[in-house]
Amino acid sequence: MVQKSPRPTWTDRDSALWHTCEIAVDLANGIIPRPRLEVVASFPPQFGRDEEFLASGPFELFDFHAPGDGTYMHSGSFFFATGAAGLAATAAVAVGRAIGNGSRRRAAEQYQ
Repeated sequence: MVQKSPRPTWTDRDSALWHTCEIAVDLANGIIPRPRLEVVASFPPQFGRDEEFLASGPFELFDFHAPGDGTYMHSGSFFFATGAAGLAATAAVAVGRAIGNGSRRRAAEQYQ
């Protein structure tokens, strides 16, 4: 007896591709696309009351900005010495750099 493999289920990705094709066909034919489904977004329209969402989905917002007033500059210089005194000097430079970075960061953050 031959068993039939189960039919694959329709996924959210499939729906997204289907609606994208419908929107592309509308645009190609000079038709203003209309939402196919109710689209729920976590933010209000930004450009006008007649703005409509055609789709929504998960997103991640990245906010790349300088801490505080933008004057903080991280020091990532490299220092390495050998020998007993050299290893102690390397440790002292690393500690001093960490303290300096922390101090500059706190000073810049005070001006937010």
